[in-house]
Amino acid sequence: MQIKIKDLLLIQGLISKSLIFLLTVIVFISCSGNKAGKSESESTLTQQAGKTFSEIKLETFGYLEEVMGCSCYLAIDSLQFKQQNFIYAEKYGLLDKKDFGFIKLDNQLIRLEVLSVENNSEESSRNVRLGNEQVEVWLNLQLNQSGDPEILPATGEIQIHIPDRLPWIQTVVGTCGC
Repeated sequence: MQIKIKDLLLIQGLISKSLIFLLTVIVFISCSGNKAGKSESESTLTQQAGKTFSEIKLETFGYLEEVMGCSCYLAIDSLQFKQQNFIYAEKYGLLDKKDFGFIKLDNQLIRLEVLSVENNSEESSRNVRLGNEQVEVWLNLQLNQSGDPEILPATGEIQIHIPDRLPWIQTVVGTCGC
């Protein structure tokens, strides 16, 4: 039995078409994504390794009496800051070195103790770690010069970590100063 060149070309063409069809199906399936129309970041609950994690929903608050003097107030954007809708406030520079901060979750203002502070004057940066038994907050700020040496505009990122919840990471703007 002899295979002719014409038959070989026919078989090669069928194999090529089959491979193209198979690759098209694979690409189509992988690109179809989430049929519910919501991305993972939009969903309220997410499954990871068999556990359910709920999202953190931070609430805003105004100026606090406990946080007067040397302090930082941060908001999600400059409009929220101007409207005094803060997501973070911190009191620092206390003589007893027990600086503290606040966030608001689940309609409750939560006080956090400052666990560590790293101020870098060369890079004009401030990194703070705060926490209590419920929550831990990591703050990375870039402090900018202004016309008033006692008030420094700040930009950066806040991370909030709570057990059994997805971490909340947000860019922030505000001021720090005395």
